[in-house]
Amino acid sequence: MKFTENNTRLAIVTSLIAAATALVFLLHGFTESGAVVTHLFYIPIILSTLWWRQRGLITPLLLAAILTTSHHFFLPDKPIINDCLRIVIFMGVGFIVARLSTRIFQAETELKNHRDYLEDMVTQRTAQLTKANEQLTNEIRTRKSTEQNLRESEARYRTLVETSRNIVIASDSSGNIRYMNPEGLHTSGYSEHEISAITLSDVLISDQFEAIVHPSISDNRKKAPILHEAQFLTKTGDMITVEVSSAAIITNHKTAGIMITARDVTFRKQIEDDHKKIEKLEAIGTLAGGIAHDFNNILMAIMGNVSMAKLCVSPENRTSRLLSAIEAAVRRAGDLTQQFLVFSPGGKPVKRLCSVAGTLHDIVNELPKSTAISCLLEIAEDIQDIEMDPQLIRHAIHHIVTNAREAMPSGGVLSISADNVMIQPEQTAPDLPPAPGRYVRITVKDNGVGIPETLLPRIFDPYVSTKELGAQKGTGLGLTLAHAIIEKHRGHIQIQSQPEHGTTVTLYLPASHKILTAELPSENQNTSEKKRILLMDDEVMIREITGEMLQHLGYDVVSAENGEQAIERFEKAMNAGEPFDAALLDIHIPGGAGGIETLQQLKAMDKDVKAIASSGYSVDSVLTDYQSHGFSGCLAKPYRLEELQHALQLVIN
Repeated sequence: MKFTENNTRLAIVTSLIAAATALVFLLHGFTESGAVVTHLFYIPIILSTLWWRQRGLITPLLLAAILTTSHHFFLPDKPIINDCLRIVIFMGVGFIVARLSTRIFQAETELKNHRDYLEDMVTQRTAQLTKANEQLTNEIRTRKSTEQNLRESEARYRTLVETSRNIVIASDSSGNIRYMNPEGLHTSGYSEHEISAITLSDVLISDQFEAIVHPSISDNRKKAPILHEAQFLTKTGDMITVEVSSAAIITNHKTAGIMITARDVTFRKQIEDDHKKIEKLEAIGTLAGGIAHDFNNILMAIMGNVSMAKLCVSPENRTSRLLSAIEAAVRRAGDLTQQFLVFSPGGKPVKRLCSVAGTLHDIVNELPKSTAISCLLEIAEDIQDIEMDPQLIRHAIHHIVTNAREAMPSGGVLSISADNVMIQPEQTAPDLPPAPGRYVRITVKDNGVGIPETLLPRIFDPYVSTKELGAQKGTGLGLTLAHAIIEKHRGHIQIQSQPEHGTTVTLYLPASHKILTAELPSENQNTSEKKRILLMDDEVMIREITGEMLQHLGYDVVSAENGEQAIERFEKAMNAGEPFDAALLDIHIPGGAGGIETLQQLKAMDKDVKAIASSGYSVDSVLTDYQSHGFSGCLAKPYRLEELQHALQLVIN
């Protein structure tokens, strides 16, 4: 664009020079005058020097030369001094105009530079202002966001504190309470206006009180708070066990107050105490399981000898009655061991098909006679049988019935009923069994003093009793045992009670689809048809008395002290063609092969061998599932002569 502009200027100046030159030559040639025309030369001189400054001085030189040449040709008589004067004037005009043009150009350049500088300054300042404005906008946005987050955080933490189930207390550095959340107000019984007049010492009692109200600043930085146990004192004077954590409120590097959080752990303490009691019961169960084998072996010896002694006297004899009393005491001692074994780990009931009607009749017949308490027994005609451990179920129902009788010290009516129920899958309620199916429902109802409402949720916990604890009063274990026994039978127990309106205990036990058949009387065996029995037991007295019982029942008996002897004598009998019809094997043989290992060896010689598992540990897992171990029957010590006879008949026949 600049090149085109220069060409245009050059064309204009050239045209002016040519026109002026032609006009001068024309006037000089025809009129011999033209001095005035030479003033036209100023136009291209001014323009050229104005546009090109010093370079434009060529134009006055060129025009002076043209004018001088025209005078030389046309006016030679003119003095040359005039031409020189004109040249000087031309050059002066050109120089003046060039200088003015340079000044103007410099002024324009400076003006342009100043304008560019100002524009740069404005651009930079605008950028700075824009950046500052963006920073200010971001800061305003951040501050608004921070304020919003702060408000939300404050609302969130206020909601958290206001709805917390923990007690939250804020006090000043002197311990004067300034704030207590709704849970604290509800628990303490104070109103918002009353808390300003109390201090921390009025509501907290603890051996670590000083540590609670004067927490160190370093405690605030610990990840886990330091918990102190304390007693929270309510307005009415009640004491609540709490766990307390405290933190110092720091303002300007000084302790301005204390924030205390207290959690009610009264119920947890009760649970821990109950858990310790349960652990004690489990320890008792474990201890009982450890001594059950030897203890029941001793009882077995007593029971066996009593059973044999009863055969030697007539039932009408006083000695027979005394022996029956001893037998009952032995069975009661065995039952006592078995009750503790209910709490032992892994203890399972030894189930067999039993009559519910017969069990309830026996329990009612054993109750002490009382004119003040009448007993009503109602059993459905189509009542189903159940698979149960008869001794354990008798114990469970006996404890419930005993509690019902003792709840009526002034007399009343004890109602016991049994019927069949079907629990459908859609039937779900806390007072019903969780699993659907057919159940036998046993209900024990009294119209006694009832159970306090506060005690009812914990009625199955150990050592919880409505009676005073003592040797002749209560132990708090009756319903605990009953609950454990029913649970181990996959049943359900439910208690409903109202103070002064009596108590109803409902038991649900799974009904069996099997049919209980009447036991056939034992047939006397001829000597020529005697069955051979292999008896294995590590106790001499057990082998002796059990051998006598078997011989009395008409069996030939071969005894063995341990598994090695039993295997040897079994193999010898097989080789002699006189195999054993059944084997009575003790499960636990100290220092040798027990019943399970021995049976495996016997089955290797005769896969059809029939064996009965016997154990002094009445809830031995082998007895509860003897068939999976290869046994055909089981006997828990101590057992009577009739039980031994029944087990052998079932196995052999």
